[in-house]
Amino acid sequence: MKNFEPDLTGKGQNTSGNRKTGSYGSPSERSENQQARDKGLYYLQFSSKTENEMRKKLEEQGFSDEAVEDAILFLKRYRYLDDEAYASRYLERNRKKKSVRQMKYELRQKGIADKIIEAVLEEEPVDEVSQVLYWLEKKKYSGDETQREERQKLSAFLARKGFSYDAIASAMLHYVRKEADCKHYT
Repeated sequence: MKNFEPDLTGKGQNTSGNRKTGSYGSPSERSENQQARDKGLYYLQFSSKTENEMRKKLEEQGFSDEAVEDAILFLKRYRYLDDEAYASRYLERNRKKKSVRQMKYELRQKGIADKIIEAVLEEEPVDEVSQVLYWLEKKKYSGDETQREERQKLSAFLARKGFSYDAIASAMLHYVRKEADCKHYT
């Protein structure tokens, strides 16, 4: 039987020639799974990521499918990756300036599943009419006094931003009524 002597050199080996278990020496000695986990945590220091974004980042770094999957599961277990929370934060940040259609598109591009997007929108509905009213005020829309061509340009601009024609028409009508009420009381 070989004698076990403690490693006093710090090189991770005992006198029997067997590697010590459970500690990491140099980065090359760490397992690929641990390196992928560490890299995932490193990326999250700068900004939150979706599961899909993290998977792509780790794959770009050349980690094996097994290491990537292990890192994803690790990050999800500790709730560092949570697509539903990400979608909720995204909606909260952008609900006043982007249409529902635009936000859905951007979340899909980030790899968020449709069912998660719909669930978050159900919990936190977005009032597109008030968003369109904001844009009408910003573009100095003047209601009835606006020429037909100018109204069409403004409608097309809002449609390109992803707002539905119903929301645009409703907001324009609301804006005209609001202006009429203001004129009526002055």
